[in-house]
This record gives sequence, C-alpha cells and structure tokens, in this order.
Amino acid sequence: MSKSIFIIYCIILQCMAFCTGAFGQLVAFPITGLLFFFGGILLLRKNPFQNKKIGYLFIFGLFPSILFGMSIFSFNDPGFIGKPQTFILLISIIFAFIFYKKSYPQLIRIGAMFVLFLAASTALLPNYYIWRVENKHNFEILEKDLPDLTVFDEDGNQLDLKKADGKIIVLDIWNSSCGICIKKFPDFEKLKDEFSKDSSMVFYTLNLPMQRFLEEKQDVEKYTNPYSFGKLYADKNVQDQLKINAVPQYMIIDKNKKVRYLGTLNTGTLDFYNNFYSIIEKIK
Repeated sequence: MSKSIFIIYCIILQCMAFCTGAFGQLVAFPITGLLFFFGGILLLRKNPFQNKKIGYLFIFGLFPSILFGMSIFSFNDPGFIGKPQTFILLISIIFAFIFYKKSYPQLIRIGAMFVLFLAASTALLPNYYIWRVENKHNFEILEKDLPDLTVFDEDGNQLDLKKADGKIIVLDIWNSSCGICIKKFPDFEKLKDEFSKDSSMVFYTLNLPMQRFLEEKQDVEKYTNPYSFGKLYADKNVQDQLKINAVPQYMIIDKNKKVRYLGTLNTGTLDFYNNFYSIIEKIK
C-alpha cells in the first residue's frame, strides 16, 4: 500500500470515529471499539513507513489523543460521559497491537470473540449511565419519611399519601413540558397492569405545575386520559419538597411511607443497577 493511500485510509478512520458522536454514547461505544480494533489491525499490517511510529501516529494519533485528553482533564467531572468510550478505545488499540501479526484464521476467531465482548459490554452499558446520573445528585430525601405533600386527585380532592396504609406507592413524576415523560406513559401503564393483581401496590402519575403556578387541569389531563393509572396533581411547593431538578423521575415509597427510591425507571433484564423489580422485592 502506498503512503498516500495509507494516509487516506487513516483520515477516513478518524472521520468515522468523530462521526460516531452524533449517534450518542450507546452507538459510539461499540462502533469506536470496532473501528480501532479491525481498522487498527488492517492499517498496522499495511503500515508503509520505514519508521513504523509515523504510521502509528497516523492510525491512532488524532481521535484517540483527543478522547484520552478529554478523559484525563475531565476525570472527576460527573458531567463527562465519555469514560466508557475511552476505556473501550484503549482496549481496542492494545488488542490491535497485540494481534495484528496473527494469521487470518486466528484473526477471525479473535475478532469474533472481540465482537462478543463488545456486544456484552454495550448491553450492560446503561447500568453505568444510570449509576453516573443517579449518584451525581445527593438525594437528601432517600431513606427518609415522605414529606407532607399537598397533592390532589382527579376530582380535585386533597389526598394524603401517608394514609395509604400498607401500600407501596409508585409515582411517575412529570410535567406537561416534558415530551419524554409523555412518551413513557405507556411503559408506566404496562408496569401498572403487570402488578394489577397485587393489592399492596398503587401506581400514580404526579404532575408538577410549570413555572410555579397551577396549570388548568384540562390542559394537563389530556395527556393522561388514555391511561388507567391514578392521576395526581401537585401543589407548586412539592417539587422543592422532593428535591427534584428534572423530570421524568420515578419514586418508590414503602409501606412505612419512607422514600426508598428516586430516579429513572429501570425494568430491563440487563438493568442490574437500581432495577425496579429488585427494589420492590426488597421492600415488600
């Protein structure tokens, strides 16, 4: 391979790596690994430079250097979400250097194992982001008694959640400006139906008023009318009482009216961290 063609391939590799960022971390994570493992092996085998280090710089110099630099300078920043991608990139580069001289049959077997490793890592990756987001905040309310909240039912009657004796309460906390909240209502309805025969559990959506004033009820209930879960409407002070900065948030309140969970709704088979079913099983 000529040096000019080699450099063009290296530029294509770098551009493809940069483009993965447009598709989010769950895409960038495995694609980055695949690019620099398989692309790295191919280009290492075709390195046309007598001084091989020059070829190494063309292959691994730009994108990896930027990502590694960002990771070093942002290591303690909870807002930086690129740590898993940095880790898989480092592993891919190391493996590419270790295995690029192997025979093609060996590379096929090694490549298959690497793809399986990437697939498993990608499937488990959401647990990392759940951990990162939910531990970024110090939820002062967790493991404490539920505050005295002013909430109203669909008929406008004030409801005291603390009087739901012997009930585990699951709240889907939202507001009408949150498109994601509304899109997730079918999932919450499905979860409620799943526990429909369990009389010890009740499911409510809790609408937080926008801009500290109570919205017209009909402007809010149009989003929840198609569903059978309970609908509650909060007073303007509830958001501060629950220490909530963003929605959707899901709250689990145990039978003793202590707040046992506040965070995202994690119901997937591979959601091991703060899995909804595990929390419910633990507090029942």
